[in-house]
Amino acid sequence: MWDEILTRVSNNDPTLRWIDAMCFLIGDEGCRQISEALTTSNNSFITRINLRLNCIGWEGMKSLSNSFISNPSAMVELNLGANDLYDEGAYQVARLLESNQTLSKLTLIRCHISAAGIKAIASSIRHNHTLTWLNLSDNDPKDDTSGVDEMISTLEVNPTLRYLQIDIADLDQFMCINNLIRWHSEMDYWSQSMREDIVPNAARFPVGIQL
Repeated sequence: MWDEILTRVSNNDPTLRWIDAMCFLIGDEGCRQISEALTTSNNSFITRINLRLNCIGWEGMKSLSNSFISNPSAMVELNLGANDLYDEGAYQVARLLESNQTLSKLTLIRCHISAAGIKAIASSIRHNHTLTWLNLSDNDPKDDTSGVDEMISTLEVNPTLRYLQIDIADLDQFMCINNLIRWHSEMDYWSQSMREDIVPNAARFPVGIQL
């Protein structure tokens, strides 16, 4: 199945609009292969790529970012959830977001990204005018609030991002985002209930913010 996908990408198959490779366990090498195929082909037909659950690390993410930077595509949706990106991979995601002009939906759930990686991603989309949907939930900011602080700053100046899901461990930040959303009368807000089963005393607030 993976070989078939690589062949169709390399052959510029115009019927291939969506790459669905969830749980293929391709790792960095597989990510390098698809990146190379995308770089050497006319990938303007492909609009959605699902690479969730594939053991992709920062090297694979670097290959993917390099591919889309050197050969801009029509991709509007990218799912990298449940991979092993960590902060090094998040920095590569930030590189992609700084130059990409088509991506509107990005999923980075459970990618082991700490506050430093979240901060880099937030900074990269400060002036991004295409990304409208971002899921950063279930990552590893721990008690470091700097990543969410940077995201708050980004929300203040970015008019495009309409949906954000991110874990917030600080009540002041929760209120700040709530007040920020109220400041824009056209924005809608929803949040999940506090989950005491994850962190005792409801210290963590998984927040879904629809702008």
